[in-house]
Amino acid sequence: MSSQYRNVEVAPVHFVPLRLLRRVPAREGKVLCAHRTRAPVEVDQAKWDAALPHLPTVGPVRMRGAL
Repeated sequence: MSSQYRNVEVAPVHFVPLRLLRRVPAREGKVLCAHRTRAPVEVDQAKWDAALPHLPTVGPVRMRGAL
C-alpha cells in the first residue's frame, strides 16, 4: 500500500483517521496528511509517530437500511 492511515489525536480524546501524503510540508517537524476529500493538513511528526494504525475492519459494522 502506497499510503498509510493512522488515527491521529487532533485534540484531547479526539482521533481522526488521516492518510499520509507523499508531499513534503514547508515546515520542519511536520508531516502532510489528508482526511477523505478535505484539504491537506500539517500534523506534528511526533503525533503521527505515536498514532495507532487505522483499521477500518475493526469495530461495529454499519449497513444502510439494516434495522
